[in-house]
Amino acid sequence: MEKYPYDGNIKISKFQAFKAAVLIRLAKSWIFPGGRKKLYKMLGVQIGHDVYIGPNLDIISYALGKYLTIKDRAALAPNITFIISSGPNNSKLKSQYPRIFGPITVEEDVWIGSESVILPGLTIGKCSIIGAGSVVTRDIPPYSVAVGNPARIIKKVTECEEILQ
Repeated sequence: MEKYPYDGNIKISKFQAFKAAVLIRLAKSWIFPGGRKKLYKMLGVQIGHDVYIGPNLDIISYALGKYLTIKDRAALAPNITFIISSGPNNSKLKSQYPRIFGPITVEEDVWIGSESVILPGLTIGKCSIIGAGSVVTRDIPPYSVAVGNPARIIKKVTECEEILQ
């Protein structure tokens, strides 16, 4: 997927922003994983079957949750951050570095380690593993293990394909 300059076409009312803020705070700290999934779905996140979402998953900007897709059997460890939109806000830098935006897709059977950060407009391919603390700056192809900052592919996953068949 690509990162897009934010053109301001996405409009969010103050009520929608307030509702999203309340939902994200509840979801991040909810004790039971099933309840967390329901709260993230209320934010608009598209979540497949048998997905595990650990505590403190963060979505930036949380009002844009509908641009995050997590497909079947993905496992998301605690403290992961998905950045759907980012920019310098009110800084004088905003004329030179406009806000960027991009939907994020986590394909089937992906495992993302704790404290990972996923930048805008990326896809993590099916049966991939993202190591704890990684910063994903580009698409990760299917059946890959990626670690580090920025995340680099260190090997391929072969067992996942056999298990799925």
